[in-house]
Amino acid sequence: MITNKETKNIAKPASEKKSLLAECCTSFGLISIILLILGVLVGITLFVVYMIIGLSETSNRDIQETCSDNNLWTSMLASFIIVSLSTSNTAKSQYETQKSEQNISVYLCSLIINTTCLIWIYNNLFTDCIHENFHDTTLYTIANIQFYTYFIVTFIYTVIISVTLIILCYVSCCPSKTLKNQSELENSII
Repeated sequence: MITNKETKNIAKPASEKKSLLAECCTSFGLISIILLILGVLVGITLFVVYMIIGLSETSNRDIQETCSDNNLWTSMLASFIIVSLSTSNTAKSQYETQKSEQNISVYLCSLIINTTCLIWIYNNLFTDCIHENFHDTTLYTIANIQFYTYFIVTFIYTVIISVTLIILCYVSCCPSKTLKNQSELENSII
């Protein structure tokens, strides 16, 4: 069998190499996004399962008998329900509207709800009575996870709102610069 060595070493055109690289990057990006979404969904599922376990292992009565003025059990359950509804409403609003003024109001409402739940859990979780008597329970662990998760989400909402407000202020305060640059560009073309 005779093979032509010259045909084996033919270099591919640069545009074909770039398109192959673009396809690889796109595939990697899509796979990464899918894995991220699956990871978040698995994390949420595990959190819900362990929250149910923690709430069923330690009842509200157990907490009230030991720490009479503490509402950790109630605050965890109510905060989880309220924030879940708020988050689903935020996602629905984001899907339906594209105006930044409406989006910022949705984020602001979510920020207020998350901050309220964060403070409520903080006031009930970080007490000496709860720490001394319930530090080794699943409820205490899940309450800490819930608190720090709400803290991170509240921080993210704050950053999103701040950046959006800065952009809106810049766009509304400086339209003359943009128009001036555009008119200069048009004059230079003509």
